[in-house]
Amino acid sequence: MLDDEITAAEEGFMKGREEDGPSKKETRKNAVSHDDQVSVELAKEDSEDD
Repeated sequence: MLDDEITAAEEGFMKGREEDGPSKKETRKNAVSHDDQVSVELAKEDSEDD
């Protein structure tokens, strides 16, 4: 590919890279308060299968 044009997918990726995401502190706070019963149940089932 010799031209300097980028695809729409590449443009979207770069646009997302430039935007500020949530802070690490905010992300951790959400992770601590997050309650995911489905993943807990699946993990229990996986551990029982062994």
